[in-house]
Amino acid sequence: MLREARAAAALDHPNVVAIYDVGQVADHEELRGTTYLAMELIKGRSLRAYVGDARVTMKERVSWLADIGHALAAAHAAGIVHRDVKPENVMIRDDGRVKVLDFGIAKSQAVASHTEPGALKGKYVYMSPEMVAGRPIDRRADLFAAGVMLYELITGRLPFVGNSVRAVLSSIALARPIPPRNLDPSIPPDLEFLALRLLQRNPDDRPQTGAEVKETLDGFLEGQTFVVGAGQVAQYMADLFPKTRTGEFRGPGPVSQLMSRPRASLAPIKAKARWVLRGLAVAAIAVVVAAAVLAVIRTKPWRRFASGASAKAQKGPAEASATPLAAGRQALKDGKLDAARQDVEQWVKQQPKDEAGHLLLGQILWQQHFGQKAEQELLAAAQLNPKDPEPWRALGQLKTSEADVAAAVTALQKAQALAPGDVGTDLALAKLYGLRGDWKSEIQMLDAAYHRVGEQPELLAEAGFARYQLNDDAKADDDLKRALKLRPNLPRALYVLGFVRYRQGKIPEAEAAYRAAATADPKSTDALLALADLYKAENQAAKAADVYKEVLVRDPKAQLPK
Repeated sequence: MLREARAAAALDHPNVVAIYDVGQVADHEELRGTTYLAMELIKGRSLRAYVGDARVTMKERVSWLADIGHALAAAHAAGIVHRDVKPENVMIRDDGRVKVLDFGIAKSQAVASHTEPGALKGKYVYMSPEMVAGRPIDRRADLFAAGVMLYELITGRLPFVGNSVRAVLSSIALARPIPPRNLDPSIPPDLEFLALRLLQRNPDDRPQTGAEVKETLDGFLEGQTFVVGAGQVAQYMADLFPKTRTGEFRGPGPVSQLMSRPRASLAPIKAKARWVLRGLAVAAIAVVVAAAVLAVIRTKPWRRFASGASAKAQKGPAEASATPLAAGRQALKDGKLDAARQDVEQWVKQQPKDEAGHLLLGQILWQQHFGQKAEQELLAAAQLNPKDPEPWRALGQLKTSEADVAAAVTALQKAQALAPGDVGTDLALAKLYGLRGDWKSEIQMLDAAYHRVGEQPELLAEAGFARYQLNDDAKADDDLKRALKLRPNLPRALYVLGFVRYRQGKIPEAEAAYRAAATADPKSTDALLALADLYKAENQAAKAADVYKEVLVRDPKAQLPK
């Protein structure tokens, strides 16, 4: 690490954070041998703070990605591969300049093997297919991660998604993202083409250098009405985040802070000519609105969508439920996500202050993997009803699925404060500590939950998983037995029990536990994959092949190990 850090310190580039000193502690007994870095202080925010911000224009997003490409080109030319390119490692300074962090000290994240239910640390959603497969990586892995960020910035969703870590990794390994313009036809074709090139499964099919990425994005910007530079971005940020009396910028921080203050209004910066054009546009709109009002007066369509006590009194219970919101709920129940979204979007336009509409729309958008739009709707719901924990729970789930642990913790803590004692929230929050490998903290949280709500099978199963990770098989075994006594067919408990039994050398019992878990959760492939790995480890290739066939029956798109 020391050698890599010193190599990074030699980088001198306007888009790379400066490292002023690198060394090891020698004069402190407890810290002796610890590597330290003295780095440039960045006053600004990480790119993550802007990913879901609808106020950031396409030009700003593309400009930032171009600067990231410039930074990667400089590092790669110096023989440094970042290995952990993600929004959290990109800072946007208050003066508009982009700074990429952690060059030379980031390491490729360890992928949990199929033989152990370990959790991935870090932002695995930005890993390249070669990293997932455990193959050697080079600078093109960084470019793949840049492609994930580009896709996320222009579509509002991640290109590779799933309901579990294994599902996300399988999606990455296949590298078949939905074309961005299929999600939003307004996305420029040039940006779609670059994003899909960067996300190619074969590194040889991607752009080969960061300079090529920057050149392509600069070309896109030059084809627009203006090119965004650091000065323009600095002015944009000053308008977006006005300074306080102390001279510090105000702006979006953690998720919980977003709800504590209103959004800053943009300062008028356009030329007088634009006001003239706006006046003409308003006049034209007024004519259209007047015609629409006349049509409304004639047809009275509002009666179809009336809500509230007065509407119910006028129409009766059956008609009162015939709203776009009710239709959206039914469509969601029927699994028709597109129809559900269309109905609920209609309702939200008609009833913009209805918390239930924003909450449901956010949940639908999340299921469709539109992360940015889903987050906006959930935050709107939370703002409309600050005492309701449900928007925060949903936001915590969304951020967990995106592997944004910090934002997920903030959201779930908010939900926990609003509704103490909710087992689902306690469990989700505890799992986040496990996601980043802090198993002791996870156990402490689960123990605290026991004292509040008593022993619950889900809490016990998760405690068994955490103790397994700490190699405390005896206590893990006890937790899992208690969980299965309360709920004999709990898939999570059976699944983890399989790993405990295998490590204890009890092969038949491990096999039986995996089979029971697979039966208890017929949609999941995790237990079957673990069983196949058991057979491979025991040199029973024929049995492993048979189990892989079962996996493909459940999930034809599953990425199987070679």
